[in-house]
Amino acid sequence: MSQVLKQGMSGYLIEVLRLRLGIPVNNIFDASLTNEVKKFQIKHKLKSDGIVGYMTWNALDLNPEEIYADTDINSSASWITQYLLPEGEYVKQPTSKKWIVLHANHGLNDPYKQIDTWAKDQRGRVGSNYVIGGLNPADDYQIEGDILDGQILQSIKDLYWGYHLGPVKNHKLQSNSISIELCSAGPLEKRDGKYFTWFNLEVNPTQVVTLSVPFKGHKYFHAYSKKQIESLKALLMLLKERHDIDLTSGLIKSLQDIKANTRPNSKSHEVAFNYSIKHEKSNESGLYTHGNLNESKLDLFPQTELIEMLKEII
Repeated sequence: MSQVLKQGMSGYLIEVLRLRLGIPVNNIFDASLTNEVKKFQIKHKLKSDGIVGYMTWNALDLNPEEIYADTDINSSASWITQYLLPEGEYVKQPTSKKWIVLHANHGLNDPYKQIDTWAKDQRGRVGSNYVIGGLNPADDYQIEGDILDGQILQSIKDLYWGYHLGPVKNHKLQSNSISIELCSAGPLEKRDGKYFTWFNLEVNPTQVVTLSVPFKGHKYFHAYSKKQIESLKALLMLLKERHDIDLTSGLIKSLQDIKANTRPNSKSHEVAFNYSIKHEKSNESGLYTHGNLNESKLDLFPQTELIEMLKEII
């Protein structure tokens, strides 16, 4: 169920909302409730659109996920582990969220170490909201059991943000996006029949993706694991409901356009993952990769399993 409420909707969350606003309780979001919400938003210096989204829920001191949750470990988003950056290592400025941006760290597979690196480095308030662990690059892709593989850590609460894009023309993309980091070693170099990361770690051949058409000059990449892709799908669906972000805009829209207009192949999929000035300047809610928004970046690359997952969530 969507956590963003607006006129014309009905349900239990509307009863809770009415109770908190101190008005007669029923489960209908009608014009009178819209007016009450607008009054509340004006009082709390929020955008007075009458829509109850993440910022308004926060001002109400209510969280839909808490309302529906219980102590059962399988309820709500208990599969996300909190491992938050220290204060001062992210921007503690509440913002509404319109975009999701996908990154890859081009480093090791441990999400805890990735967040620790952001906390200890000298670059300032740099970091992503979520980090998804991966497989050790030296391991066999077919072997399961790595507890870090697919594990989701939250390093910055959704309400806040960190610098994660580098220079972009639309500055709101920094502050009004949710950033997700996949732990992956990135582009690889093949030497004497073996594959190596940019930091000279040998990668198990079962974890190597060989593209028939090089992506931004690179043919070999460290694969996003099956569990990473599954976790990413679950997280995208959660964030869509939480923030009313249009996942069909941006990257997925580009993939849809390719399917409609061409015979899909590696080259056509590459286009969807490439940089576009249209994406960088867009004000439409949507899902993007870092490479869509910054021409010099390689994350993410067009892995077949990732593309298939993105098509499924339409």
